[in-house]
Amino acid sequence: MLLTIDVGNTQTVIGLYDRELTSGASADAGLLDHWRIATDAARTADEHAVVIRGLLASSGYPFDVDGVAICAGVPRVLASLREMIDRSIDVDPVVIEPGVRTGMAILYDNPKEVGADRIANAVAAFDLYGGPTVVVDFGTAVTFDVVGKPGYLGGVIAPGLASMTDYLHRRTALLPQIDLAEPETAIGKSTTEAMRAGAVFGYRGMIREI
Repeated sequence: MLLTIDVGNTQTVIGLYDRELTSGASADAGLLDHWRIATDAARTADEHAVVIRGLLASSGYPFDVDGVAICAGVPRVLASLREMIDRSIDVDPVVIEPGVRTGMAILYDNPKEVGADRIANAVAAFDLYGGPTVVVDFGTAVTFDVVGKPGYLGGVIAPGLASMTDYLHRRTALLPQIDLAEPETAIGKSTTEAMRAGAVFGYRGMIREI
């Protein structure tokens, strides 16, 4: 079985795959189960082992895998996961990072600047759909990555929707923290409605323009 770990700034997604079934035209080919947990840079290697072992056990799978693949945008978490694997799993993990051969040329001025998540998105999209293609990933940041026949061409990084609204709340004295919901109109009749209109309609406009 293959254990995959995708560490984002806010959440970490863990997947368990049957390696014999992973080839195919589907993004979830061979996927046995997956889990989503909060990313915690303070979590130790032992704590990661307890959490992941518990998640696997909750679905009836042993903490006994023959492959691990990691994509991490948080260096402290990556270091902790490396230690966990070294102590708890007798495999050499594949870590998406500069220097790893993915089969895709990185046509960036400095390829080391491209985040592991963006490389993984680009390689997966090209494998599933070919090129040229554009991958849009909505997370703490929203990223647009462009893949052409020569390889990874570059893209766009913009603030995530939650990041934008949280920033307004933290940096102003009177604007409240809001929950994101579909506005009834673009003309807000209250501060909350006005913020929702700005967030939702403004964000859609940004995505469409890019």
